[in-house]
Amino acid sequence: MLKMKTGGRMLTSHTAYAGRVQTVAVMAGLWLLSLCLQGYAATCYVSLAGSHTEPYDTWDKAATNIQVAVAYACANFPACDTVLVTDGTYSVAAEVVISTNIRVQSVNGPQATFVRRGTTASFRLFQITPEAPAAILAGFTISNGYTYTDYDGGAGVKMAGGMVSNCVIRNNAAKSGGNPTYGGGVFMSGGTLVQCVVASNDCSVYWSGRGGGVYAAGGLVDRCWITNNLCDGAGEERPGYGGGVFLANGTVRNCVISGNPDGGGVYMTNGILENCTIAGNRGRDAQWTGLYQSGGQARNLIIHGNQSGICWALDLDYQAVVKTGGTLDFSIAETAVAGASNSTANPMFLNPLTQDYRLAPGSPALDMGTNAAWMSTSLDVSGNPRITGSCVDIGAYEMTPAAGPLRAYFDAAPTAGDTSLDAVFTASVDGSDTNGLSYTWNFGNGVVRSSGPQETNTYGPGLYTVTLVVSNASLEGYVATRTNLVHVTTPVTYVSPGGGNIQPYTNWAMAATSLQPAIDLASQSVLVTDGTYNISTPVLIATSITVRSVNGPSLTMIRRTANNVRVVEISSNAPSAMLAGFTIRDGTPVTTWDGKPAGGGVKMAGGTVSNCVIRDNLPFSYGISLYGGGIYMTTGLVTHCLIVSNDAHCYWGGRCGGIYMTGGRVQDCVIQSNRVSDPGSNAGTGGGIMIAGTGSVDRCRLLSNQGYNGGGIYMTGGRVRNCVIAASSYGAGLVMTAGAVENCTIADNQAGAQTFSGISMSGGGVTNTIVYFNSGGSASVSKAGGSFDFSVAQETVTGVSNLVVDPQFADRANGNYALAAGSPCIDSGTNLDWCAAGLDLDRNARLIGAAVDRGALENDPDKGPLAANFVAAPTLGNETQDVVFTASVVGSNKTGLTYSWDLGDGHTPSGSDKAVVTNTYTPGLYTVSLFVQN
Repeated sequence: MLKMKTGGRMLTSHTAYAGRVQTVAVMAGLWLLSLCLQGYAATCYVSLAGSHTEPYDTWDKAATNIQVAVAYACANFPACDTVLVTDGTYSVAAEVVISTNIRVQSVNGPQATFVRRGTTASFRLFQITPEAPAAILAGFTISNGYTYTDYDGGAGVKMAGGMVSNCVIRNNAAKSGGNPTYGGGVFMSGGTLVQCVVASNDCSVYWSGRGGGVYAAGGLVDRCWITNNLCDGAGEERPGYGGGVFLANGTVRNCVISGNPDGGGVYMTNGILENCTIAGNRGRDAQWTGLYQSGGQARNLIIHGNQSGICWALDLDYQAVVKTGGTLDFSIAETAVAGASNSTANPMFLNPLTQDYRLAPGSPALDMGTNAAWMSTSLDVSGNPRITGSCVDIGAYEMTPAAGPLRAYFDAAPTAGDTSLDAVFTASVDGSDTNGLSYTWNFGNGVVRSSGPQETNTYGPGLYTVTLVVSNASLEGYVATRTNLVHVTTPVTYVSPGGGNIQPYTNWAMAATSLQPAIDLASQSVLVTDGTYNISTPVLIATSITVRSVNGPSLTMIRRTANNVRVVEISSNAPSAMLAGFTIRDGTPVTTWDGKPAGGGVKMAGGTVSNCVIRDNLPFSYGISLYGGGIYMTTGLVTHCLIVSNDAHCYWGGRCGGIYMTGGRVQDCVIQSNRVSDPGSNAGTGGGIMIAGTGSVDRCRLLSNQGYNGGGIYMTGGRVRNCVIAASSYGAGLVMTAGAVENCTIADNQAGAQTFSGISMSGGGVTNTIVYFNSGGSASVSKAGGSFDFSVAQETVTGVSNLVVDPQFADRANGNYALAAGSPCIDSGTNLDWCAAGLDLDRNARLIGAAVDRGALENDPDKGPLAANFVAAPTLGNETQDVVFTASVVGSNKTGLTYSWDLGDGHTPSGSDKAVVTNTYTPGLYTVSLFVQN
């Protein structure tokens, strides 16, 4: 909504910006045609109905396009010093350059006079050159400018001097071949931008734009609304710098900078930023959401209501202010910032949901700023005197107590509780007429009460919007509404497709029919019965509750069916949360370039995911840095889950099809048939798991995963222990640059395009691990660094006590990589400090004999079904040879054993005393078998 104040009247209209209706306000009280024409020489007229006849000095002779009239006035200045433009849409074919001190002005303002780029050529719409320090451009909507130049910008207006006043500068784009651009809407190195709306402009480029709305290297920006501008780069290493404003020098004053969706509100390296309201902005891939400051002076700012939560691109919480230099004083921000007289109080905006950032009665911003000389003759963003009390108000608006129309605000305490809550509401009222006030409260829970300025109301579980209607004796009224102000949780909520969907969802009959409302009202747990729950926005678990299905993942599914989003997010505010018993599938977060849409199924910064099936999730990117097809985790626990058939699809090489982890633990899981698909064949890494930090993987089976580099696992740190990594169809078993691999079995993996098939290591340590029966490439183990000890490989690998021997798996053909009785890997490892109390892959004791077994599974001779093996020595000889055969038997029942041998030459000794037999052989080749029975 565009609000313009002219001659004391408020004119209202709706203007759509980039598909969304934004509420913006700019005051045009100083822009009056009667003032514009006083004291000036000849005028050039512009009208679509003119005859286009020089010297364009009447409406009949008016030029039909602006650039001709401006060029004529500049060439004939000072004899002609004004260009006056009547209503219409003027499509220009080239940049309009103002190079002398002329005035270019519309008759009826930006709501009636439009200048837009009318061709496919790339050019900005207006430029005021350094030779025109006193030029004025006033009263236009300036749109559709497009520049495509490195290290340049200002697709709407570029100004080195002069004044741009009462203009709407919107839907312009400063692009390049990849290098930074400056100012999607305005690039200014001097002059004054005053009383303007700068909205829905864009300077997003690969190497990051600077200032989606305004780039200021000098000059003054005063009393402007700067909203809904885009400024982004390619991914987490290249965020946008200042979605609203990039302030490199100059002054930004009395402005509202709001609703810019990426790059934060203001990015400031120098200059002065004062008396501005910075609210409702988002960071996207930038950690700062309100203000980034590395230099300069900032004061009297309100920085409030900007994006909070987790910046997944950086694995950090968003910050309203990131300050590395400069000074910031006498300001209100959501988080504490060092500086003189700063506060974290609620500034009490009248209605931030409609972008009404005026201060409510009783606001802590009233009269709390620090005064400056310019304020005595200046106005605030709405055209009111800048100082009305002893001290200036903080923010862009000045409130005059006991003046103006009736206005009201209310607060409540407490506003959050569990099961039941008594909230006390207190109203504040101001205006020129506060006589005979009446108050009507609607508390949102069915209670409506007409009473006084302070009331108490009792709430049960639910989420409540409260409204206050205040009127005076003159029947002037004001309505104040605070949406979802009171939040009362209940210990347990219920979810069912057939529920009544009645708050607070405390039984199956009242059960919510979707997950998020029930999660938001639960203080302990959410029970979910059988069904498929379709989502179009991620399910967010932001508190430490348990969300559990009744009958497990085979009957309970959470599935994305609309929008390109992941399925579930667990925030850092929920370290003890649990998600248990669901199938989570079809998540598809998409990025155009490097947006790092991590975790197609689940993104987690805490909590536990248990007994879930994470499957068929497909995050997609045209660029790089796409992490985690199934799960992206920075901490927390994933346990007893099946992670299957997920795909990180990324042209320049994704990072992990199954689980990407920078921390946390994955244990007792099966990670199977995940892949990193990279159509550009550009080294996707970690088909099953990628560890890029301190994470640990324990007791997991990684089967049939695929990645260009590390089909099973790719690790740059962390630890993998007691795991089987097998049947990777491409990219080999494991690639490591650091970290530890302990007691793992890596078998039957394919090299693909790699020169190794089992392990490639340039650092870290491998201990007690079997790397055998892998195929392709020139070696099973490629060792350029690190240590490889007490392990088994298909070829000699330097290290301590390594073996080159068949490990003798129990049933490799059927994927059973347990050690057969008599395996050379039994009791031949080195005991690590965790082994005595640890468990193997099947959760059996890790250390049974004197020494730990090599590989993922510990052989226990006293457990399991009966199994036998035997060894023979010697097995080669000349003429005649005596050979000793020794049987070994394992199993839980070894009583009454009998041994039946077929020695291959006709001898078949049998009996309970035949565990060891000797036979004499003559020249020949003999096959020997043993049958054991209990």
